[in-house]
Amino acid sequence: MVGRLVFHQFRSLELRPWHVQIEGMCWRRARFRWCIASIDACGGPISADKIRSPGLSYEHRRELIRERLEFLAGIMGIEVLGYSVMSDHFHCILRSRYDVVQTWSDQDVARKWWLLCPARKTKEGLPADPTEFELNSIRSDTRGLKEKRVRLSSISWFMRFLSERVAKVANKQDQCSERFWEGRFRGQILLDSAAILACLQYVDLNPVRANIATSPESSDFTSASV
Repeated sequence: MVGRLVFHQFRSLELRPWHVQIEGMCWRRARFRWCIASIDACGGPISADKIRSPGLSYEHRRELIRERLEFLAGIMGIEVLGYSVMSDHFHCILRSRYDVVQTWSDQDVARKWWLLCPARKTKEGLPADPTEFELNSIRSDTRGLKEKRVRLSSISWFMRFLSERVAKVANKQDQCSERFWEGRFRGQILLDSAAILACLQYVDLNPVRANIATSPESSDFTSASV
């Protein structure tokens, strides 16, 4: 692949939220939870009739991941440069913007963190509108607020907020409690423009290589089709 794509085994040493950097990320779902050709959502065998049943389609989870990416990008100091949600894994290219987060006021940081980790939720499970007292309790914790500001530009925390939400929704739908994701995510730091371009092409062409789309523009759940 053209450009310098360096894989780092120790993410804690390389994914530095206080640096502006671009990462190519990949996370694979646990296949026994996603593919329904031979097993059901909880791991048991199913009949051919059930396989053909539209009620067992999990395509909506691809949309769930896409929506979650959009939600997090609108709150955190992380830019989603590209993504592709496949049947058993997804890729995304993320840019951390610690420099932007540093310009946010303490009020901005407190409100954004509340949206990510609300102490109260509505009946629909959405963050409830915070009171001034609740926001002030976040702002007044100087040490905690500083840590939250760092986390808002952390790619590791971005992936955590993404994976946890998807896993919880899927487990609730399936009435299961097993591990949803197959291990942890993998990341590559993209060190120059050639590497970024090569990674964008790789991500956009995923559906074409998998023969589920004839072109990037005609694919579903990719940044190329937006």
